[in-house]
Parts: sequence; C-alpha cells; structure tokens
Amino acid sequence: AGDRIDRSDPPNAFIAVLTSDLSSFVSTNSIMLGGHGRDRPRGIVLDPSNLVAHIVGSTTSRNFPQVDPVQPKLGGAPDSKASDAFVSRVTWP
Repeated sequence: AGDRIDRSDPPNAFIAVLTSDLSSFVSTNSIMLGGHGRDRPRGIVLDPSNLVAHIVGSTTSRNFPQVDPVQPKLGGAPDSKASDAFVSRVTWP
C-alpha cells in the first residue's frame, strides 16, 4: 500500500521514472513539480540520452519553484483564478 493522496490539495505535476521493462518506479528519480496553487502539466518532452525532461503547463501558485525566471511573480489579475504558463526543465543525475 502506498501513500494516500489528499484530494483537497490542488493538482501538481508528477514526473516518474520507470524501469526499462515498465514494471516499477525508480523512486529516487520521481518528483513533484508545483507550489500551493493549481499546477497543471499540459505536455512533456523527454530526452533520455541526457536525462532531461521539459514540462509545459499552467500555474496559479505564487510559490512555484523557479530558477532564473523570466517573470519572477505570478502575473494576471490578483484573484486566485489568474494563471501563468510555465516551462520547466528537469534533469536527473
């Protein structure tokens, strides 16, 4: 039995790395991407030769994880329904 998901939490992106036979997770390489708002992944591009994933989506999180952002603060209207697009690059060791 795994951990239960708290359905009251807004959605986040979950990226999982599987074994080559797709039979199990490589748990040390699985991550959650998001903040305290709604983070909706819309697409992913994988480069397995470099162990890189590019994820695109939208977010309402004011604390979405960022490194060297083009726009450091959530834009749009100040209400909770405002969202911004994101493009994230995830690398694995």
